[in-house]
Amino acid sequence: MITDEQMRNLQNRVFRQAPIISRPEYQQSRRIEDECEIGESDAKGYKRVIIYIQRGLGSCREDVSRVLRSISRAQITFHFVYEVRLLAWGWEDGVLRFDSRYRRGDWLPKVGPWTSALCDLAGDEPGADTTEIPDLFNSDPVFLGARTLVKTDLLVFFCGGDSLRLLSPVTQFTARDALKHGVCVFLGKEPVRIEYGFVVDESGIAAPRPAGEPGRSL
Repeated sequence: MITDEQMRNLQNRVFRQAPIISRPEYQQSRRIEDECEIGESDAKGYKRVIIYIQRGLGSCREDVSRVLRSISRAQITFHFVYEVRLLAWGWEDGVLRFDSRYRRGDWLPKVGPWTSALCDLAGDEPGADTTEIPDLFNSDPVFLGARTLVKTDLLVFFCGGDSLRLLSPVTQFTARDALKHGVCVFLGKEPVRIEYGFVVDESGIAAPRPAGEPGRSL
């Protein structure tokens, strides 16, 4: 079971590490008196939250829901609409399962449907080898649009084992900035462990940074 302290730490960390982004907003027109126009302003936050869950964790709905609520509460502070993507890994064919429905979060998000869809994707039957993700993107060309990650993406991983490795070399896509603030929640055994950020080895394979370990930074 995830503790209240872990949830507070998660929400605070997501908030503190959020990047600066530009967002559209209505502003007073500089040309026409008493008229508004759409302009841009700077804000903190993530434009896209991409959530991965390991096959077999479908029964962990309560912990999954608590994590998603903490993340959504951090995003609420930023007052803008963001995209939410839900995926599952751990099948023998190495292909991600994903929720094809377009989902978004805003200042009043309802994480219940996210939790249900994510846990339904994962199911209750564990895969043969689920500690590694061969590819962060689905092979379907319509999935996620461009095969890239950027610093305004927040990646969240729900893991059933004690470890996780991202096998796609990070040099193949612009993932470094996104992985710096990635979140890994290990639900395999008590106590639940949450790790922040990734380290990368010489071959470009990334793994969560253990707490207190300096490692090689992304």
